Amino acid sequence: MKSMTFQASLAAAAMLAAALLATPVSAQTQTLPAAPAQA
Repeated sequence: MKSMTFQASLAAAAMLAAALLATPVSAQTQTLPAAPAQA
């Protein structure tokens, strides 16, 4: 039972880390196409 809880918490931590890492990447991806459009 504890191993399932550990796996669930580990999966949740991995998802949170992936979300935190993906957020700046998506922000940069949205900003980059706007720069050539202004130039």
